[in-house]
Amino acid sequence: PERKVILYSDINFGGASQTFTQDASSLVDGDFNDKASSLKLEGGCVVTLYENTNFGGASKTFTQNASSLVDSDFNDKASSLKIGLPVLSIDPANLSFNFYSTDKTGAVDFNNKQKKTIAIRNTGVSSTTLYWEIGSKPTGVVVSPTSGQVSSGGSTTVTISFESTYSSGNVTIKSNAGAQLLTITTKSYTTPTVSLKSPSFVGKIIAEVNKSVTFEIASDNPSFPNASIKSYEFQ
Repeated sequence: PERKVILYSDINFGGASQTFTQDASSLVDGDFNDKASSLKLEGGCVVTLYENTNFGGASKTFTQNASSLVDSDFNDKASSLKIGLPVLSIDPANLSFNFYSTDKTGAVDFNNKQKKTIAIRNTGVSSTTLYWEIGSKPTGVVVSPTSGQVSSGGSTTVTISFESTYSSGNVTIKSNAGAQLLTITTKSYTTPTVSLKSPSFVGKIIAEVNKSVTFEIASDNPSFPNASIKSYEFQ
């Protein structure tokens, strides 16, 4: 939702109104000086009303809709305002994945299990709410969850994984605080022979006596490709 503050000249959100999407150093210009009697907040923001122009004098901060400014002793007093906003932060902003060439036994299954996480944080003003959702993303990238909201000072964990296609590119994360990009880099390795901790086979393996058989299986060793690569041979 779009972040904005709506001031009303009467209580209970009645009378004339004026909408603000950014700070206003003077409500005189919009002919709303000393006229606000109620207000609404949208898009996860908060607002601070000031008694004088240029953010001077007494002030009052509102973190939710106020049907009457009489109760807060600020009726017909606002002359300027500041809008407190959520701030979108992504950590980390770059992810790198290593995949096996899909012509290796077990590679597709191994590749599809690769997962990493990022944290989406709201580092904005206290009492703000960050609303976010996933926009564009590379083919094959799976994001979970795809939308949510985060209170100021909070964070949520998002998992990044892949299905049958392993593409590099950017994931766009959109929010009421703007948009940011998560950069994803993928590399495919074609090492001739790789290993698996607990290999399993379906079907028969037939070989001549005194002949060697080499099994090429994708590895789940997290240190790959720096790990020592071995072949399994039965004679």
